[in-house]
Amino acid sequence: MKLYNKTNLESLQLPPDFERISARELKEIIGYGKGYNGYRFCNEETIGLVTCSEGKKNEIPYSAQALIKELHKAMEENEGLIEVKEGTSEKGNHYIYLIRKEREGDAESFFASIAYTMQMCIAKNNRHLYVDSKFFEDGLSGGRDAAVFGVFRSENPDEELDELMERWTQDPYDPDYRKGFLMNRSEAQELDESFPEHPLSVARKLAEFIVTNN
Repeated sequence: MKLYNKTNLESLQLPPDFERISARELKEIIGYGKGYNGYRFCNEETIGLVTCSEGKKNEIPYSAQALIKELHKAMEENEGLIEVKEGTSEKGNHYIYLIRKEREGDAESFFASIAYTMQMCIAKNNRHLYVDSKFFEDGLSGGRDAAVFGVFRSENPDEELDELMERWTQDPYDPDYRKGFLMNRSEAQELDESFPEHPLSVARKLAEFIVTNN
């Protein structure tokens, strides 16, 4: 499925299970719609919204290290960095994207509801296309965390809980960085196959599809 931005200058391919929504509906959801294409996503565990637009070249750093540095500076206590990647797509276009998470609701809850954001910039024919997506857990939250943490704890039965939690979470790029809602072991990419409908798995699949098909 090909999607065209409002100026019809460039096309961007997204997965076929992302449903196009009208500009009016998009405006009702996010407060604006002009210049954007909107798409919704839904499966048994995830609901999500994607917007696509054309923007200026300097809206996002074109260096993974620079972006990681900026994200670390700006990270709030309820946010955590999952990954930053840059490279060249299958069709030779330069891209960079980030995935981060945000804790929703009760900050004291171990298995609080989590939203995952994937933001990407991809350069095509001297233009820059932006994808901004957010995926939420739908229904009972925390299943992936609970399943992986249960295994992790059973593998370390003699370790104190405080010590176990220290190893459960870690920033993916700086082990000494402890600010915010850090990435945990259940969010490792190799576990996506075991939780294919989880919001993080969906976010990574979207990024992979765009890189492979654009």
